[in-house]
Amino acid sequence: MECNHKRKHLKVGQYGGDVDLANIDLMRELWIAELLTIDDCESDPDSGMISIAFANSHGAEDFLSIVKLGEDKDANCNLAERATSFESECDDIWKVNLVSFSLTGDDIRIGVRVLIPESDYDEVLRRVKEYNK
Repeated sequence: MECNHKRKHLKVGQYGGDVDLANIDLMRELWIAELLTIDDCESDPDSGMISIAFANSHGAEDFLSIVKLGEDKDANCNLAERATSFESECDDIWKVNLVSFSLTGDDIRIGVRVLIPESDYDEVLRRVKEYNK
């Protein structure tokens, strides 16, 4: 995936790397929650959605569980349903897919990429911040 947005170096505890400027607050909160990510993109070139790639399925599962914890006022097509029910009839459902990456150049690892509609960014950030309190 090619993502050509302005990036800034971010360091949170043991986690650090260059992240897209528009994602910096969410990435900070994900790292505070100790969710290991391998990449991010503020607007994925293929989907137009925010892309967060986790190093393994556990990180993606924990992230989706955090998102599901928040209160949803609308019983139909709420954020939790759109984030975790991939066969939903709702608009703006999230997408999850596998990504391959290498740590050393010789190895192959499989991670999980979560694609988030840009309209959900503020609420997702609020929920992760709330989780980190």
